[in-house]
Amino acid sequence: MKKKTLLLFFICLLALLPERTLADVVAYVQYDNRTLMFKYGEFTPDGKTSWDVRQIKEWFWSRRSGQIEMAVFDPSFSDARPTSCKMWFAGCSNLIAIEGMENLNTSEVTNMQEMFSGCSKLVGLDLSHFNTANVTRMGSMFSGCSGLTSLDVSNFNTANVTSMGSMFSGCFKLSVLDVSNFSTANVTSMGFMFSGCSGMTSLDVSSFNTANVTDMYGMFQNCSGLTRLDVSGFNTKKVTNMGGMFYCCSGLTSLDVSHFNTAKVRTMSKMFYGCSSLTSLDVSNFNVTDVPFLSEMFRDCSNLRTIYCNVA
Repeated sequence: MKKKTLLLFFICLLALLPERTLADVVAYVQYDNRTLMFKYGEFTPDGKTSWDVRQIKEWFWSRRSGQIEMAVFDPSFSDARPTSCKMWFAGCSNLIAIEGMENLNTSEVTNMQEMFSGCSKLVGLDLSHFNTANVTRMGSMFSGCSGLTSLDVSNFNTANVTSMGSMFSGCFKLSVLDVSNFSTANVTSMGFMFSGCSGMTSLDVSSFNTANVTDMYGMFQNCSGLTRLDVSGFNTKKVTNMGGMFYCCSGLTSLDVSHFNTAKVRTMSKMFYGCSSLTSLDVSNFNVTDVPFLSEMFRDCSNLRTIYCNVA
């Protein structure tokens, strides 16, 4: 009898305790002493020095972005499953290091847009462990990362990505970038993708499937360190904008665009502007009948002696 009474007592006691729900367990960020700490557990963010990770997209620490010098992913964060990394470190111009990246599980992330945009003091990023199978947006992901000298994206699964516009724009210290395994069959935007990557001496985009791309504006703009670039396999049947595509690629000594389908293109302005090392160019397959914008297409191509074109 005493045992039954004691059991009932404990049952009643448990009933009076505050109920814990899954809502109490959150992925959150804390800011302290110029450091962002990513954690996962039972916590109630105050919205002032700590935030629910899902609120990052609203840029809750925008007034502190320039003060952040370090970001740390606590081991507890490995249990979190964020669905968006959009703008997580955007504008963190004084961020010099990110520790514990192995604790970031990106298997359910769909948006990585501007994730590291403007992180001008980051020197290296090893993202070889990132699971990007579900990501659809990578636009401006590394835009303005002007201090990067190494970046490993070689294992990125980009099969579902539709946007790569400005993805690496302004990464002018990168000399090598391996994107040879990128699956680009679903990508529609590649505008400014490598714009300003002036330090790059080699770039393999020969395997890019561009069948659905509509925007190539400024795609290789100011890639002045490249001496060769194989775009001979590019399918451009849907492209409407090629303006400034090779703008100031002053190191290119040859360029094969002879197969380009320009039937839908409306802008070619400054397409080869400043390609001062080219001596010949075959654009005989170009259909410019309905292209209203052709201004300065070959301007400052100072060594260009021969242009093969269709005069029919």
